[in-house]
Amino acid sequence: MSFTVYKSSAGSGKTYTLVKEYLKIVLMHPTKFRNILAITFTNKAANEMKERIISNLIELSATEPDKNSITIKYLLPELISDLKIDTETITKRSSEALELILHNYSDFAIGTIDSFVHKIIRIFAHDLHLPLNFDVEMDEDTLISQAIDLLISRVGTDEKLTKVLMRFTEDKTENEQNWNIETDLQTFAKSLLKEDGQYQIEKLKKLTLDDFLKINKKILENIKKFEDSVKEKAGIAIQLIHKNNVSISSFYYGNQGIGKYFDNLFNGDFEKIKPNSRVIQTIEKNKWYSGKTDDYQKYAIDNIKSELKEIYFDIEENIINGYSKYMVLKLLRRNIYPLAVLNEIEKILNEIKTQNNIVHISEFNKRIADIVLNEPVPFIYERLGEKYKYFLIDEFQDTSVLQWHNLLPLIDNSLAEDNFNMLVGDGKQAIYRWRNGEVEQFAKLPEIYKKENNPFISEREQNLMRNYNSEELKKNYRSKAEIVDFNNKFFKVVASLIKPPFDSIYENLEQEFETNNTGGYVNIDFIDKKNAEDSFEEINFKKIKEIILELQQQNFNWGDIAILCRKNKEASNIARFLLNENIDVISSESLLLSSSHKLNFIIALIKYLLDPSDNIQKTHILNFLKQNNQESFRDKFFISKLRNLQVFDLCEELIRLFGLNSKPDPYIQFFLDAVLKYTIENNSGISDFIDWWEEKKDKLSIIVPEGINAVNILTIHKAKGLEFPVVIYPFANESSRMTKKELWVDLNEPEIPEMDVALLPAIKDMEDTSFANLYIEEKNKSFLDMINLLYVVMTRPTDRLYILTEKPSENPKEINSLPHVFVYYLKSEGLWLENTTEYSFGNKQIFERIIQPEDKSIFKLESFISEDWNKKILISTSAPEIWDVSDPDRNKEWGNLVHALLANIITYDDVENAVEDFFSKGIIDKTEKNKLLEKIIQFVMDPQVKPFFEKNLNIKTETEILLPNGQTFRPDRLILSGNKAIVIDYKTGKAEEKHKKQIYHYARLIEEMGYNEVEKYLLYIDENIEVVKV
Repeated sequence: MSFTVYKSSAGSGKTYTLVKEYLKIVLMHPTKFRNILAITFTNKAANEMKERIISNLIELSATEPDKNSITIKYLLPELISDLKIDTETITKRSSEALELILHNYSDFAIGTIDSFVHKIIRIFAHDLHLPLNFDVEMDEDTLISQAIDLLISRVGTDEKLTKVLMRFTEDKTENEQNWNIETDLQTFAKSLLKEDGQYQIEKLKKLTLDDFLKINKKILENIKKFEDSVKEKAGIAIQLIHKNNVSISSFYYGNQGIGKYFDNLFNGDFEKIKPNSRVIQTIEKNKWYSGKTDDYQKYAIDNIKSELKEIYFDIEENIINGYSKYMVLKLLRRNIYPLAVLNEIEKILNEIKTQNNIVHISEFNKRIADIVLNEPVPFIYERLGEKYKYFLIDEFQDTSVLQWHNLLPLIDNSLAEDNFNMLVGDGKQAIYRWRNGEVEQFAKLPEIYKKENNPFISEREQNLMRNYNSEELKKNYRSKAEIVDFNNKFFKVVASLIKPPFDSIYENLEQEFETNNTGGYVNIDFIDKKNAEDSFEEINFKKIKEIILELQQQNFNWGDIAILCRKNKEASNIARFLLNENIDVISSESLLLSSSHKLNFIIALIKYLLDPSDNIQKTHILNFLKQNNQESFRDKFFISKLRNLQVFDLCEELIRLFGLNSKPDPYIQFFLDAVLKYTIENNSGISDFIDWWEEKKDKLSIIVPEGINAVNILTIHKAKGLEFPVVIYPFANESSRMTKKELWVDLNEPEIPEMDVALLPAIKDMEDTSFANLYIEEKNKSFLDMINLLYVVMTRPTDRLYILTEKPSENPKEINSLPHVFVYYLKSEGLWLENTTEYSFGNKQIFERIIQPEDKSIFKLESFISEDWNKKILISTSAPEIWDVSDPDRNKEWGNLVHALLANIITYDDVENAVEDFFSKGIIDKTEKNKLLEKIIQFVMDPQVKPFFEKNLNIKTETEILLPNGQTFRPDRLILSGNKAIVIDYKTGKAEEKHKKQIYHYARLIEEMGYNEVEKYLLYIDENIEVVKV
């Protein structure tokens, strides 16, 4: 078998190829579907792949298939050719594979890499030093905001922290920046959760706040030392100029000349320490006077010019020997205070995560990498290596370095067993570098990128190289011939602007296309802002409307049109404009829950309940009631009685009370779902809920079904992987900007040896340091990011592409903006005309619509079901009553509760957290909580029981033992040590003989696993605690 890398381009049948390779494995051995792990970038892509596989198997297993379907017409012949089996065999095996997948759907392993890693983390939580029942936190902004708030709250109580933050604030004020430090701290804190910063930050952990204050002092001393030296030399020059009565304006180019250069340095203007071209001309070409300099001034300058030249060279020597280091210290000085508190922020983040029993998703890959990068055969993969034999990875260009390194041991093991593995990627669509994607990783395959002299990775790399095979998917099945042809020509020219080594990503980019699939059209419109009465934004709006109206005349529906934007703000403004023009849209903004007037009314009511004196909320409420012809607010003032309801009950009651549920409303349904999820996860009141809403309202949105006839407005990132008949790209005037605003560097500065690494601002000043290569590399990568985003835009349409850009200035110093890129292409092709603003390629044709049959399976909700809250109250029986009742079902309920709790307790220190977790999730009430806490503590601290709950034991709770026949058994607790094992089962009823039979059975299974000595214990927890050694 092989390690096959498919290099695809947009519309080249990437998903088709993945599905075909998956089917090739299962059609040879249907049971092997359990041994395939397919990894995609998004949940949507994973679901699409699952649907494709299932639908293909259904068609392939049909006795009378549709001979015109893609599956039968194209896929079937390829499968017959590749597998060397006949149609009858494929039909039989497809039926068998389909049945196996549907009956064992949980083994149908297609998902995102995050979901795969999450499963591993869950299984090995204890080994990875994580709480067993942790929740996953996805929202980094909320987590960091909480940490920064807590950090700032410690000002005044923590002396050293206060000193650092006060100095930071003073610095910002002195530099005429906003004194508010929260934004800076939040930006820096995000590096704690980013892959490329996690290992660097480890190197800073040895430094205390005191150390950073001392480092800052050293930095200031060294900066001053350099500046004083330059200032002193410039002072000598100025003294010489003044002594000889020479005017600054008398020098060549006056205020841009050498006299002003010395004057600037003497007055501490070190932004101008590098001489300009006029100063250099004075020195190199002996040009010392301006055109208006009189003879006396010329004579005076001639008398001192040799001395000034010598001083200039002295300063130049300073610059050569010390400027690079000086600039590094200046850049470091800008970030020293945020760097100083990173350790403190991380400590607070860890406190928040521990208190809330959460793990941020960014930790997953690092936790696993810490193991797999340091072991030849990582123990956490031993079982997975037995289960998964084939790995199919999609969108590899957006995979992070750690994610790839973490997958390598599994692929290495698979290749060692001679199994098939594949990756699919397209470097031209790498647009997720801000989420740790590394396109170089894909470009360098089979070489492993950033292996950092790791011997285990090097061994795995050798295995990849031995098995490497590369395939290119060259044909475009998506777009009309004219669009593919235009893109081929355009990006071939534009690729010449991309600096090495990144230009290799656009090698061999030309795609093949069906010559008879014609009717495509491309339009580039240059908007001349200089001669326009309207703003650039207004012109874009008007042109978008014109295009949409024209498309309607040519048989396109609104739903056929997608408007792609670089920024959310642009998308929001376009959506607002089109809605005002009575054109329906679907956008992330229009789908936000906060865009619903009804929900904003509900929130205003809740805020009013919290503060009846809030006149803003009163006005909001009254306006809504007036606009919707509601009864007067006074008639419903008894809503104040609802103040003591739980959040979900309150929201539902307000919706019912004001008749907002008279018609089905997706915004209300999604809102109630979100509120319910909030109440399950947070045991808090109305005030906390409002805080949560204000934090989340710009992220919560409804999900709409496909097929709605409205113009799609979305960001380029969200459009990736999608296709539309028409794409409009407005505001295409972006300049290349640094994707990463800060860069990690290895310092190696003798002045501050205690500081190994630093996070420096990625600004032009970096070009004057020893890290210039890092800055230039990031600049080149950022230009590639801009071109890749453009590639994604231009490869989405099937029929038409409209680009609205800006007429740029002539003769730019460098081509670093989209308008200049478009002009560069047109000039290269000999098409650019100075007075022409619109360029068209291809032909406009009336759109031929394929009528889709109505989906009968869609169920439309015609009413909104809601009941009065007080009709839903149920009485719960508390723990003491459960304990004493004679009802065997209630005793069983109590036993299950105890078992569930003990499954979450590894050591006696875990008891309170486990009980608190059950209480916060609503599984038990307060009375039950107190009784359970008392009983469980009594149980685990019993002298006979406590040894089983000591720390530093290798403990497995509720771990399944899988038999060859598929049966599983789950002892309550296992303690493993070498070839010895202790098996424990908890019981809450009376002792019975069957209890002993059960634990004997467990012991026998454990012995068969290779444990020679197995001790057996039954632990009875009831009114009395009893330990029975069996």
